[in-house]
Formats: sequence, structure tokens, C-alpha cells
Amino acid sequence: EALPDAYRTVFLLADIQHMSMKEIAETLDISVPNAKTRLHRARTRLRQRLSHYLAADAAAPYRAMAS
Repeated sequence: EALPDAYRTVFLLADIQHMSMKEIAETLDISVPNAKTRLHRARTRLRQRLSHYLAADAAAPYRAMAS
């Protein structure tokens, strides 16, 4: 929900519905390069938002060993 609608839509169509870039572009009436750019930006934003949580989880075993 934190993604802008344009990025979220492309992300859902590509990674959840497994549509091709050509299908996404046709569905949204955008160019294939535009669809690719939106997907890249969506994944980048998601990665940035999740990196904090992933970094904390990765360090958890080491914190437990130090205790």
C-alpha cells in the first residue's frame, strides 16, 4: 500500500499475476519500456522499505548468541 498506484499496479500484474511486460503495457496502455521502469521502481522502493526489517532479522541470531 505504500507504493504509488502506478507502481503497485505494475508490480501486482508482473509479480503476482505473472503477466508479461507486453501484456502489462497493453493492459495499462503504456509502452513496454515504461512498464519495465515502473516495475523496477516498485521493486526498488519495496526493497528499501523492507531492508530495515530484513537487516534486523539477519542480526537476531547473533544477538541471541551474545546474551
